[in-house]
Amino acid sequence: MVINQLIEKTFQGEGNEVGKLSTLIRFSGCNLRCPFCDSKQTWVTDNTNLHISGNNIKLLVTKINNLHTHNLILTGGEPFLNINNLLFWYLIKNTYKNKTIEIETNGTCISKIRTLEKYNVKIVISPKFDENCYISNTKFDESILYSFDYNNFIIKFIYYPEIEKRIKDFIRKANINRNKIYLVPLTPTLSDKNFQEIYKINFIATAKKAIEFGVNFSPRIQIDLFEGDHQEKL
Repeated sequence: MVINQLIEKTFQGEGNEVGKLSTLIRFSGCNLRCPFCDSKQTWVTDNTNLHISGNNIKLLVTKINNLHTHNLILTGGEPFLNINNLLFWYLIKNTYKNKTIEIETNGTCISKIRTLEKYNVKIVISPKFDENCYISNTKFDESILYSFDYNNFIIKFIYYPEIEKRIKDFIRKANINRNKIYLVPLTPTLSDKNFQEIYKINFIATAKKAIEFGVNFSPRIQIDLFEGDHQEKL
């Protein structure tokens, strides 16, 4: 199991836990290649990554439990690529119960998550409707979510006009309370000299669509706080 990044103290930037003081673990490895991904550094594994073994998993969990945070975010990459790894399960089972555990996933592996429910793990699903995201034989069957039966989850769409119809069709077909669905603004390329201007346009457009669709809107406070700094230092 390989971790790209451990941020001891930060804030959840999106969804219905916005602003919650959190510890973040970003896993290496992803089965998608989204052109708009803001964590492309997770696509490859190199010697800067933290390789987790049976020798250091206990140290990692102890460190997490001793941090005065309220939330543990497991993101990536795609965390569920580790679903069959015993070290992944050790992390889930031994994180103190006073911390919420949120796992952020692209949804391609959610058929394997049923056993997480008894550990009170929240699933944040961010389906990708852009065909440019998919490589090799990776597919996403959105119908799995139409009657998704899991106790604690939300669905989060990164909104941009090219996939608006797909999002609207999903909302219409899915038997899901709209209070569990969030629209999130697309982040422009961080190197774009007009980044803030473009992001504000996307921000307002997404909020308007959330009203139109009858779903929730989520800001991305990590953009406001850290301006694309992956170390998330204030």
